[in-house]
Amino acid sequence: MRVSSYLFAGGGLKNFVVLPASVVDRHMRACSGAQLKALLYLLRNEDKPLPAEEICADLAITPAELEDAVQFWVKCGVLQKNANTLSLFVPKGAQDGLPRYAGETVLLRAQNDKDLSTLLAQAEQILNKVLTPADISTLFGMYDWLGLPVSVIAILLDYCHSTGNDSMRYMEKTAINWSDEGVRTAELAAQKVEALERARTLHARVAGALGIGGRNLTKKEREYIDVWTGTYGYGLDEILYAFEQSADNTGKLSFAYMDKVLSASHEKGYRTADQMRSAPRPVRKSAPAQKKLKNNSVSSIDDSELFKPFWEIIEKDS
Repeated sequence: MRVSSYLFAGGGLKNFVVLPASVVDRHMRACSGAQLKALLYLLRNEDKPLPAEEICADLAITPAELEDAVQFWVKCGVLQKNANTLSLFVPKGAQDGLPRYAGETVLLRAQNDKDLSTLLAQAEQILNKVLTPADISTLFGMYDWLGLPVSVIAILLDYCHSTGNDSMRYMEKTAINWSDEGVRTAELAAQKVEALERARTLHARVAGALGIGGRNLTKKEREYIDVWTGTYGYGLDEILYAFEQSADNTGKLSFAYMDKVLSASHEKGYRTADQMRSAPRPVRKSAPAQKKLKNNSVSSIDDSELFKPFWEIIEKDS
């Protein structure tokens, strides 16, 4: 049975045609002229009932082509349909992550989207498992919501899997970070992985040199190391010097104390551990001598302050 009219609910925007980027990025090649004309016409004539005959007459298309166009954009996930009312599909978003999609909706979309179909197949091979509906939703969020190319997502999945981080939640956060950093080509993704591998190797070397075993470094500890090596340009020798200072003065390994040592050394221009060791040490002022009183109480008043000559000249900076 053919629908007699359509209503597109645009959400209040007037004199604008709000076109989802996915239409241009993913569906321009696959959609027909009639399908594209119908979508643009619906988006332009929002919030008013449109008889099917009027749409067909204005677009010079048949009723069958109009129905086909509506079904095409619903299957692509561009439009959603409630009875005869159409609206742009906006998935419900998670509080801090990607939107969540029904697995069936994504698989239906994959039937008409070769890149998405390829992504799901590659993901199963890389992760060596059958994808769950939650996995499919996350992968589709990376692909459609973040707009990451299949090649970038594949590199990301392979890196996470190779480092033992098989949690899809971890991969989701990584994808969001890469998107925010502008990692949107296979070349940039490869460079990102190379940098992450260097950092991971360095973190392991520092942890080994400091005798940290049986646990992973915390996020804060990794951030300290990244600053010491990346921002300050220090190596293991300088980090070990800071550890010696921490052990001598606090009796324990303290990243916060080490950071103070290395931050101060950087500000003073010391580039090597030898320069740090040979740097002059600040002279500590001795505490004023305590004086016993007749009642055996103790006075901490410095006598030298009491018996300064009244005529002593104190020079002040001009």
